[in-house]
Amino acid sequence: MALTKIDNRGLKTPIDLSDNEKIRFGTGNDLQIYASGNNSVITHSGDGDLHVEVTGSGEDLYLNANDDVYIRTTSNENAIKCIGDGAVELYYDNSKKFETTSGGATVTGDLSFTGDLYGGDGDKILLGGSSDLEIYFDNTHSRIVHTPATGDLVIQSDDIYLTNGAGSEYYFRGTKDGAVELYYDNSKKLETTSAGAAVTGTLTTDKFEIHDDGSTDPLCLIKADDENPWGLQVRNDTYDAGSCGFKVYQKNSGQVTNQIRGNSQYVDHIIQQANGSATRTAIKTAAAGQVELYHDNELKLSTSATGVDIQDTLDC
Repeated sequence: MALTKIDNRGLKTPIDLSDNEKIRFGTGNDLQIYASGNNSVITHSGDGDLHVEVTGSGEDLYLNANDDVYIRTTSNENAIKCIGDGAVELYYDNSKKFETTSGGATVTGDLSFTGDLYGGDGDKILLGGSSDLEIYFDNTHSRIVHTPATGDLVIQSDDIYLTNGAGSEYYFRGTKDGAVELYYDNSKKLETTSAGAAVTGTLTTDKFEIHDDGSTDPLCLIKADDENPWGLQVRNDTYDAGSCGFKVYQKNSGQVTNQIRGNSQYVDHIIQQANGSATRTAIKTAAAGQVELYHDNELKLSTSATGVDIQDTLDC
C-alpha cells in the first residue's frame, strides 16, 4: 500500500490500495469503499441509509457505465436495469413490468394512470394478439374498428345511451329488462314494449306485412274518433297527396263509413274479383252517380236518375 503525506490541507496525492483494502468511514466502519479484484464496491452496512447528493444549484447526478447499469433491492432483486444500446427495464418484486423498445415501450400487466392519455392523429390503441381491435382518431373521424373476419364487436352494459357530443340529446337508449328507444331531435319516436313496439308519429315504409301470431286478437287494430282522424286512408300521391282516396272510419254511434273521395270531384269506385290471370268487375259506383251490378264482367243492372236499367231478362 502506498500512502501519501497528510498535512493541514488533507491528502495531497492519490491513495493507492490493493484489492480488498478498504477505506472505511464512521465509528462502526459503516461506509466502506474498496476494489474486490473483480468489482469496485461501495458498501453501507450501518444504521440509516446511503445518500448520494448533489447540492449545487442546477447541477446534475450522472451514473455512467460502459455497458449496463443495475439498481437492485433486497436479496439482489432487480429494480431498474439500463442495458447498453438496449432497453430500460422497470421491475416489481423482481418481475419485469415495463420495458422500452426500439418502437416505444412494452407493459406487462395492468397499466393504471391518472390524468389524460394523449395520442396524435392516426395513432392507435391496438388490442388483441393480431391487433384485432383498433381505437383511434383519423384526423376527421373517431373510430372503433373490429378487424377480424370472425367474431363480433360487443358493447356490454345494463343500460346503454347514445347521445350527442354535449350529452344533451338522445339518439338511442337501451335499458336492461326494458325498452329500446330511438329518437329524432331528442324526441322519442320508437319504443319496444313487452307486447311489441310503439311508434310516436308517422311510420313510413315501402312494404308492410302482418303475420298471424296464433292469438285471437286482431292482426291490425286501428282506433280513431269519428272522421278526425280517419281510421284508414289509401291514396295515390300521383293523383293527389291530400285527403283523397279510399277512407274508412267509425262514428261514435257505431256507424261504419267507407268513402271514396276525389279531388274536388266524384271518382269511380269499383269492386272487382281476380284469379291471378283475369279480372272481372262485380260492382261499380260511378263518378256520374249510377250504381252498376255485373255478372261475369258483364253489366246487368244500372241505376239512373229515373230508376233502374236492366240489361237482360228480369226473372221474377
